[in-house]
Amino acid sequence: MLQDDTIRRLEDELWSARHAIMNLALDQFHEVLKGYDLVRGARRTIETRSDLYQWRRDLYDSVIGAAERIERPPRKNSWMYEHRIACPLCRSRGSGAFGMDGWKLPGGLEMHLDGTGNTEHCSVTKAAYRLMLDQHREKFAAVELAERQQLAERKKTEPVVRINPDEAPELLFEPRYSFEKYRTPEQLVMIEDRLREIGFEIERNDNVVAYRLTHGDKWMVLADPRKHGRIDFKLFKRSGKHQWRGLRRGPRSFHLRETKTWLEKFPEHLKAALES
Repeated sequence: MLQDDTIRRLEDELWSARHAIMNLALDQFHEVLKGYDLVRGARRTIETRSDLYQWRRDLYDSVIGAAERIERPPRKNSWMYEHRIACPLCRSRGSGAFGMDGWKLPGGLEMHLDGTGNTEHCSVTKAAYRLMLDQHREKFAAVELAERQQLAERKKTEPVVRINPDEAPELLFEPRYSFEKYRTPEQLVMIEDRLREIGFEIERNDNVVAYRLTHGDKWMVLADPRKHGRIDFKLFKRSGKHQWRGLRRGPRSFHLRETKTWLEKFPEHLKAALES
Protein backbone atom coordinates (compact mmCIF):
# COMPACT_ATOMS: atom_id res chain seq x y z
CA MET A 1 0.00 0.00 0.00
CA LEU A 2 1.08 3.56 -0.68
CA GLN A 3 2.18 5.47 2.39
CA ASP A 4 0.01 8.31 3.64
CA ASP A 5 2.49 11.02 2.62
CA THR A 6 2.66 9.58 -0.91
CA ILE A 7 -1.14 9.55 -1.16
CA ARG A 8 -1.32 13.16 0.03
CA ARG A 9 1.35 14.18 -2.49
CA LEU A 10 -0.55 12.55 -5.33
CA GLU A 11 -3.80 14.19 -4.19
CA ASP A 12 -2.10 17.59 -4.10
CA GLU A 13 -0.67 17.05 -7.58
CA LEU A 14 -4.10 16.07 -8.90
CA TRP A 15 -5.65 19.15 -7.27
CA SER A 16 -2.99 21.38 -8.84
CA ALA A 17 -3.44 19.75 -12.25
CA ARG A 18 -7.19 20.33 -12.18
CA HIS A 19 -6.71 23.97 -11.20
CA ALA A 20 -4.22 24.39 -14.03
CA ILE A 21 -6.76 23.00 -16.47
CA MET A 22 -9.43 25.38 -15.16
CA ASN A 23 -7.08 28.32 -15.71
CA LEU A 24 -7.22 27.56 -19.43
CA ALA A 25 -10.66 29.16 -19.47
CA LEU A 26 -11.22 32.82 -20.22
CA ASP A 27 -11.26 35.16 -17.23
CA GLN A 28 -14.98 35.76 -17.60
CA PHE A 29 -15.70 32.13 -16.61
CA HIS A 30 -13.35 31.82 -13.62
CA GLU A 31 -15.91 32.96 -11.05
CA VAL A 32 -18.72 30.66 -12.14
CA LEU A 33 -16.27 27.75 -12.43
CA LYS A 34 -15.37 28.24 -8.77
CA GLY A 35 -18.99 28.41 -7.63
CA TYR A 36 -19.82 32.10 -7.86
CA ASP A 37 -23.48 32.81 -8.64
CA LEU A 38 -23.48 35.55 -11.28
CA VAL A 39 -27.24 36.13 -10.92
CA ARG A 40 -27.26 36.73 -7.16
CA GLY A 41 -23.79 38.27 -7.11
CA ALA A 42 -22.62 36.04 -4.25
CA ARG A 43 -20.85 32.76 -3.69
CA ARG A 44 -23.16 29.84 -4.28
CA THR A 45 -24.25 27.70 -1.35
CA ILE A 46 -23.78 24.02 -2.15
CA GLU A 47 -25.21 21.69 0.47
CA THR A 48 -26.60 18.77 -1.59
CA ARG A 49 -25.96 17.03 -4.89
CA SER A 50 -28.96 18.89 -6.31
CA ASP A 51 -27.14 22.15 -5.58
CA LEU A 52 -24.07 20.76 -7.35
CA TYR A 53 -26.11 19.78 -10.41
CA GLN A 54 -27.72 23.23 -10.48
CA TRP A 55 -24.25 24.84 -10.42
CA ARG A 56 -23.23 22.66 -13.33
CA ARG A 57 -26.43 23.55 -15.23
CA ASP A 58 -25.79 27.29 -14.68
CA LEU A 59 -22.20 26.84 -15.82
CA TYR A 60 -23.33 25.25 -19.07
CA ASP A 61 -25.88 28.01 -19.65
CA SER A 62 -23.31 30.77 -19.11
CA VAL A 63 -20.81 29.14 -21.47
CA ILE A 64 -23.38 28.51 -24.19
CA GLY A 65 -24.69 32.06 -23.86
CA ALA A 66 -21.22 33.53 -24.36
CA ALA A 67 -20.17 31.25 -27.21
CA GLU A 68 -19.06 32.93 -30.42
CA ARG A 69 -20.11 31.49 -33.75
CA ILE A 70 -17.55 30.46 -36.36
CA GLU A 71 -18.89 31.78 -39.65
CA ARG A 72 -18.88 29.40 -42.62
CA PRO A 73 -19.06 30.57 -46.25
CA PRO A 74 -22.33 29.67 -47.98
CA ARG A 75 -22.17 26.42 -49.94
CA LYS A 76 -24.58 24.53 -52.16
CA ASN A 77 -25.10 21.82 -49.55
CA SER A 78 -25.76 24.26 -46.72
CA TRP A 79 -26.57 21.53 -44.16
CA MET A 80 -22.91 20.47 -44.37
CA TYR A 81 -21.67 23.93 -43.43
CA GLU A 82 -23.72 24.92 -40.43
CA HIS A 83 -22.51 27.62 -38.10
CA ARG A 84 -20.35 26.10 -35.41
CA ILE A 85 -18.33 27.39 -32.48
CA ALA A 86 -15.18 26.54 -30.60
CA CYS A 87 -15.61 25.72 -26.92
CA PRO A 88 -15.10 28.99 -25.00
CA LEU A 89 -13.51 27.07 -22.13
CA CYS A 90 -11.03 24.59 -23.61
CA ARG A 91 -10.93 25.98 -27.20
CA SER A 92 -11.69 22.52 -28.57
CA ARG A 93 -13.35 22.36 -31.99
CA GLY A 94 -13.97 18.62 -31.89
CA SER A 95 -13.38 16.40 -34.88
CA GLY A 96 -16.18 17.27 -37.26
CA ALA A 97 -17.07 15.24 -40.33
CA PHE A 98 -16.80 16.55 -43.91
CA GLY A 99 -13.91 18.84 -42.95
CA MET A 100 -16.02 20.77 -40.42
CA ASP A 101 -14.88 21.65 -36.95
CA GLY A 102 -16.52 23.24 -33.95
CA TRP A 103 -19.65 22.48 -31.95
CA LYS A 104 -23.22 23.19 -33.04
CA LEU A 105 -25.22 25.53 -30.83
CA PRO A 106 -26.69 24.80 -28.42
CA GLY A 107 -26.94 21.00 -28.35
CA GLY A 108 -23.52 20.09 -29.69
CA LEU A 109 -21.69 22.40 -27.31
CA GLU A 110 -23.76 21.21 -24.35
CA MET A 111 -22.94 17.57 -25.11
CA HIS A 112 -19.25 18.53 -25.26
CA LEU A 113 -19.44 20.38 -21.92
CA ASP A 114 -21.20 17.39 -20.33
CA GLY A 115 -19.20 14.65 -22.05
CA THR A 116 -22.36 12.90 -23.22
CA GLY A 117 -22.97 11.10 -26.48
CA ASN A 118 -20.02 10.35 -28.70
CA THR A 119 -18.31 13.65 -27.93
CA GLU A 120 -15.01 14.76 -26.48
CA HIS A 121 -15.52 15.86 -22.88
CA CYS A 122 -14.49 19.45 -22.18
CA SER A 123 -11.36 19.20 -20.02
CA VAL A 124 -12.25 22.39 -18.10
CA THR A 125 -15.79 21.43 -17.05
CA LYS A 126 -14.59 17.92 -16.22
CA ALA A 127 -11.84 19.27 -13.93
CA ALA A 128 -14.14 21.89 -12.36
CA TYR A 129 -16.84 19.31 -11.59
CA ARG A 130 -14.39 16.89 -9.99
CA LEU A 131 -12.92 19.68 -7.84
CA MET A 132 -16.37 20.83 -6.72
CA LEU A 133 -17.42 17.24 -6.00
CA ASP A 134 -14.29 16.48 -3.97
CA GLN A 135 -14.68 19.72 -2.04
CA HIS A 136 -18.22 18.82 -0.90
CA ARG A 137 -18.07 15.02 -0.81
CA GLU A 138 -18.09 14.69 2.99
CA LYS A 139 -20.95 17.18 3.28
CA PHE A 140 -22.98 15.22 0.70
CA ALA A 141 -22.31 11.95 2.54
CA ALA A 142 -23.55 13.42 5.83
CA VAL A 143 -26.69 14.87 4.24
CA GLU A 144 -27.49 11.64 2.41
CA LEU A 145 -26.95 9.55 5.55
CA ALA A 146 -29.36 11.78 7.47
CA GLU A 147 -31.90 11.50 4.64
CA ARG A 148 -31.66 7.69 4.61
CA GLN A 149 -32.13 7.55 8.36
CA GLN A 150 -35.11 9.88 8.18
CA LEU A 151 -36.64 7.82 5.38
CA ALA A 152 -36.16 4.60 7.34
CA GLU A 153 -37.99 6.14 10.31
CA ARG A 154 -40.83 7.33 8.08
CA LYS A 155 -41.23 3.87 6.59
CA LYS A 156 -41.96 2.47 10.03
CA THR A 157 -45.23 4.38 10.30
CA GLU A 158 -46.26 5.78 6.90
CA PRO A 159 -47.96 3.62 4.21
CA VAL A 160 -45.43 1.65 2.17
CA VAL A 161 -45.66 -0.88 -0.66
CA ARG A 162 -43.54 -3.98 -1.20
CA ILE A 163 -42.55 -4.31 -4.85
CA ASN A 164 -39.57 -6.65 -4.36
CA PRO A 165 -39.34 -9.43 -1.73
CA ASP A 166 -35.56 -8.88 -1.42
CA GLU A 167 -35.73 -5.13 -0.83
CA ALA A 168 -37.21 -2.73 1.68
CA PRO A 169 -40.71 -1.45 0.85
CA GLU A 170 -41.13 2.02 -0.66
CA LEU A 171 -43.36 4.92 0.28
CA LEU A 172 -46.81 4.47 -1.17
CA PHE A 173 -47.81 8.08 -1.80
CA GLU A 174 -44.58 10.06 -2.12
CA PRO A 175 -42.67 9.87 -5.43
CA ARG A 176 -38.96 9.23 -5.34
CA TYR A 177 -38.41 11.75 -8.14
CA SER A 178 -40.05 15.15 -8.53
CA PHE A 179 -41.16 14.49 -12.12
CA GLU A 180 -43.23 11.43 -11.14
CA LYS A 181 -46.93 11.70 -10.39
CA TYR A 182 -48.43 9.22 -7.92
CA ARG A 183 -52.04 8.26 -7.33
CA THR A 184 -54.04 9.73 -4.50
CA PRO A 185 -55.47 7.35 -1.86
CA GLU A 186 -58.89 7.59 -3.53
CA GLN A 187 -57.44 6.73 -6.96
CA LEU A 188 -55.51 3.83 -5.46
CA VAL A 189 -58.69 2.28 -4.05
CA MET A 190 -60.16 2.23 -7.56
CA ILE A 191 -57.13 0.54 -9.10
CA GLU A 192 -57.09 -2.04 -6.28
CA ASP A 193 -60.55 -3.16 -7.38
CA ARG A 194 -59.26 -3.63 -10.92
CA LEU A 195 -56.29 -5.67 -9.70
CA ARG A 196 -58.62 -7.97 -7.78
CA GLU A 197 -60.54 -8.62 -11.02
CA ILE A 198 -57.43 -10.17 -12.60
CA GLY A 199 -56.61 -12.32 -9.59
CA PHE A 200 -54.35 -10.18 -7.41
CA GLU A 201 -54.50 -10.49 -3.65
CA ILE A 202 -53.97 -7.37 -1.55
CA GLU A 203 -51.97 -8.23 1.55
CA ARG A 204 -51.72 -5.72 4.37
CA ASN A 205 -49.38 -6.15 7.32
CA ASP A 206 -49.36 -3.14 9.64
CA ASN A 207 -48.41 -0.25 7.31
CA VAL A 208 -47.08 -2.50 4.51
CA VAL A 209 -49.20 -3.41 1.49
CA ALA A 210 -48.36 -5.86 -1.30
CA TYR A 211 -50.29 -6.54 -4.51
CA ARG A 212 -49.51 -10.18 -5.25
CA LEU A 213 -50.54 -12.75 -7.83
CA THR A 214 -49.25 -16.34 -7.57
CA HIS A 215 -48.97 -18.05 -10.95
CA GLY A 216 -48.71 -21.83 -10.67
CA ASP A 217 -46.31 -23.13 -8.04
CA LYS A 218 -43.20 -21.35 -9.32
CA TRP A 219 -44.05 -17.73 -10.13
CA MET A 220 -45.20 -14.67 -8.23
CA VAL A 221 -46.13 -11.30 -9.71
CA LEU A 222 -45.96 -8.13 -7.64
CA ALA A 223 -47.84 -5.09 -8.93
CA ASP A 224 -46.82 -1.50 -8.38
CA PRO A 225 -49.86 0.73 -9.03
CA ARG A 226 -48.44 3.95 -7.57
CA LYS A 227 -47.71 5.86 -10.78
CA HIS A 228 -50.57 7.76 -12.31
CA GLY A 229 -51.83 6.24 -15.54
CA ARG A 230 -49.86 2.98 -15.50
CA ILE A 231 -49.30 -0.21 -13.52
CA ASP A 232 -45.90 -1.90 -13.24
CA PHE A 233 -45.49 -5.65 -12.77
CA LYS A 234 -42.45 -7.72 -11.74
CA LEU A 235 -42.09 -11.50 -11.78
CA PHE A 236 -40.26 -13.48 -9.12
CA LYS A 237 -39.41 -17.17 -8.95
CA ARG A 238 -39.83 -19.47 -5.96
CA SER A 239 -36.50 -20.38 -4.37
CA GLY A 240 -37.87 -22.27 -1.36
CA LYS A 241 -41.14 -23.18 0.27
CA HIS A 242 -41.68 -19.62 1.48
CA GLN A 243 -38.92 -17.76 -0.35
CA TRP A 244 -39.00 -15.81 -3.59
CA ARG A 245 -36.15 -14.21 -5.49
CA GLY A 246 -35.51 -12.17 -8.59
CA LEU A 247 -34.05 -13.90 -11.62
CA ARG A 248 -30.31 -14.06 -12.18
CA ARG A 249 -30.47 -11.08 -14.53
CA GLY A 250 -33.03 -9.23 -12.49
CA PRO A 251 -36.79 -9.72 -12.29
CA ARG A 252 -38.75 -9.86 -15.52
CA SER A 253 -41.00 -6.85 -15.69
CA PHE A 254 -43.60 -5.17 -17.86
CA HIS A 255 -46.09 -2.37 -17.49
CA LEU A 256 -49.55 -1.56 -18.78
CA ARG A 257 -51.03 1.83 -19.48
CA GLU A 258 -54.30 2.41 -17.71
CA THR A 259 -56.55 2.22 -20.76
CA LYS A 260 -60.04 0.77 -21.08
CA THR A 261 -58.60 -2.58 -22.19
CA TRP A 262 -55.64 -3.02 -19.85
CA LEU A 263 -57.42 -5.76 -17.86
CA GLU A 264 -57.86 -7.81 -21.03
CA LYS A 265 -54.23 -7.23 -22.04
CA PHE A 266 -52.74 -8.43 -18.76
CA PRO A 267 -52.88 -12.21 -19.45
CA GLU A 268 -51.06 -11.93 -22.80
CA HIS A 269 -48.36 -9.67 -21.34
CA LEU A 270 -47.90 -12.04 -18.41
CA LYS A 271 -47.59 -15.00 -20.80
CA ALA A 272 -45.01 -13.16 -22.91
CA ALA A 273 -42.97 -12.31 -19.81
CA LEU A 274 -43.04 -15.92 -18.61
CA GLU A 275 -41.92 -17.19 -22.02
CA SER A 276 -39.23 -14.57 -22.63
